[in-house]
Amino acid sequence: MLLICLFLLALAWGSGGWYTDLPDDQGIFIIREFRLPAAVMALLAGAGLSLAGLLMQTAFRNPLAGPYVLGISSGSSMGVALVVLAGFWLDGGSDLPLPMRSLAAMAGAFAMMLLNLSAMKVLRTPATLLVFGILLGHFIGAFTELLQYTAGGESLKRYLLWGMGTLQVAGWLPQALCAFGVVLALLWAFPRAAAMDVYALGDVYARSMGLSVLVFRRSMLLLAAVLAGLITAVCGPLSFVGLIIPHAARLLAGTGKHQRLLPYTLLCGMLFMLLVHVLSGLSWLGSQLPVNIVCSILGAPLIAWLLFRLRARF
Repeated sequence: MLLICLFLLALAWGSGGWYTDLPDDQGIFIIREFRLPAAVMALLAGAGLSLAGLLMQTAFRNPLAGPYVLGISSGSSMGVALVVLAGFWLDGGSDLPLPMRSLAAMAGAFAMMLLNLSAMKVLRTPATLLVFGILLGHFIGAFTELLQYTAGGESLKRYLLWGMGTLQVAGWLPQALCAFGVVLALLWAFPRAAAMDVYALGDVYARSMGLSVLVFRRSMLLLAAVLAGLITAVCGPLSFVGLIIPHAARLLAGTGKHQRLLPYTLLCGMLFMLLVHVLSGLSWLGSQLPVNIVCSILGAPLIAWLLFRLRARF
C-alpha cells in the first residue's frame, strides 16, 4: 500500500507543482512524458541495485560488498568521462545525449565485466576477487580523475551533473533495458534461493551439498554486474542503494533466508528510490535535486534508525 501511495504521489507531485495546479492538457502531458517514466525508472533502479547488492553480498559473504566493488561504477564513469571530458563527443558545446551517454557507460561497464570474468578463472576465492575488484576500481578511477583535472569548465560541469545521478530519462527504451535486467535476475534468483542459503554457509559445506560453487559464484557476480551496469548507464552511479538496502531488508525481514529476503529487498529498494524521487522533486532550491544527494541525506539516518529500532532482533 505504501508503494502504491508513493507511486501515485510521484505522478501527482513534481518540480512543476501539483497536478491539480496545472491545466488539464499540460498536466496530462507532464505526467505522460516526464513523471511516469521517472517514477517507473525509480522502481527499476531501486529494485535492480538492491538485488545487485544482495547478490554481491551473498557472493562475497561480506556485508560491506556492493554492486560497484568490482569496478563496474568506475568503468561506467570512465566511459562517460571519455566522451564528455576527453573530447570524443564531437559537439562539445552541447549536452551529451542520453543514448550516447548510456552507450559509453555500458561500454565501460562491459569492459570491467570482461576483466572480472577473466580474473575469476584465476582468483578462485571471494576475498581475493573482492580485493582485485577494489584495486581495479581505484585504478580506473585514477584515470577518470585525471580527465577531470585536465577538462574544461563546461564539460566538467556536465560530467559532474551526470555523476550526481538522475531518474529523469526520455522515452521508454532505458526502462525497457533495465526491466529486462531485473526480470532476468529475478528469474535466476528466486528458484535458487535455497541454493543461496547453502552457498552462504561456506564453500566446503556447499560442495558437500552438491553445489558447483565456482559456477554459482560467477553467475551471481555476472547478474549483479549486468544490473549495476544497466542502471548506472541510465541513472548515473547510485552507489548508496545497493550497499545499504539489503541490510534494511534483513532488519525488516528478521531473517537471512533468501526465500524471504529477496522480496523484502526488492520492496525496500523500490520504496526507497520512490521516496528519494519524490523528495528530489521538492523545489527547495528552485530545481530538482540530484538523486545521489537525496539518497545519502535520507538513507544514512533511515538505516541508522532501523539499526537502533530493531537492534533487539540481532
